[in-house]
Amino acid sequence: MKVIPVLLILSSLVACGKKKSKSGTESSVTPAVPEVPTAPVTPGVPEVNPTPTPTPTPSPSPTPMMKKGSYNLIQRPLNRSYSRLKGSGSLVINDHSLQIKLSVTGATPLRMIYQELLRGKCPTALDDRNSDGIVDAAELARETAPLLLVDRDLDALKETSIYPIPNLFGSYAYESAGELAAFKKTLLSDGDFDPRDHVIVLRGSAQFLKFPNSVESLEGKPVSETLPVACFEMK
Repeated sequence: MKVIPVLLILSSLVACGKKKSKSGTESSVTPAVPEVPTAPVTPGVPEVNPTPTPTPTPSPSPTPMMKKGSYNLIQRPLNRSYSRLKGSGSLVINDHSLQIKLSVTGATPLRMIYQELLRGKCPTALDDRNSDGIVDAAELARETAPLLLVDRDLDALKETSIYPIPNLFGSYAYESAGELAAFKKTLLSDGDFDPRDHVIVLRGSAQFLKFPNSVESLEGKPVSETLPVACFEMK
């Protein structure tokens, strides 16, 4: 019996561990790479979108507007037992100016009449909170808000202004205008300015009149100086 050399056996074992490619060259068998485990997907739970949602841009607020046009001043009854004042007039707003006209009779002669443009409506008997038959300055202030002093120069709210003084017959004519730009900050402070949502109030009665103790004034002034004697709505 012939003995197979050890070298021949080893050569055969090495050959068995190699594999020929189609091109005839030998290649080694690459060991499998283990898979990296991934997190399990929970059914019914949406995947998180890594892209942030853009924030919507808010719409710009509308610019307050002046309601332009010509409006008639319509007088409403107010404290008729203490004043016989009657009047009429107009308010005109155009592209560049604001103009107010008033023609008054029956006022107290030579007694200054304070004129104001207020936000609100003319008071009625329902605004007489203490039922004393008079809508006084304090009760009017609860229902309205001052905007503009209707004085000689139609200035914005100031502490001192010049107002009309009726003649010996108790009448006067008032007319004044101003640049619209000067009023915008005051009149547009709460949005659009519509004259139909505002009133012009006249104050000032005869000094000799007697009033109930329940009638209130403002800023420590005499009741005769602050008493509302006429109210005009704008239509």
